[in-house]
Amino acid sequence: MRKGAHQRRVRRRAVRDVDAGTVVRLPAATKMLLDALSGLTGTPIGRLVQKAVDDYVDDLPDAEQQLLKGIRARRTNKAED
Repeated sequence: MRKGAHQRRVRRRAVRDVDAGTVVRLPAATKMLLDALSGLTGTPIGRLVQKAVDDYVDDLPDAEQQLLKGIRARRTNKAED
């Protein structure tokens, strides 16, 4: 399979996982930086934010990462009830 075809398939899947009702308030300077970075790289702002959050979590100490996993699991279970 060509690389481009795989990327398109991944993008479609990711779009379905987006919570369209989510609003994040950012300082104007941060929003301008995200807009500029998105324009420069062609990467959607949501993907840039996801990468930043993933990197932040990866840098947390192991104990905090485990705590975060527990919180996410409880919230997921609560949402399913």
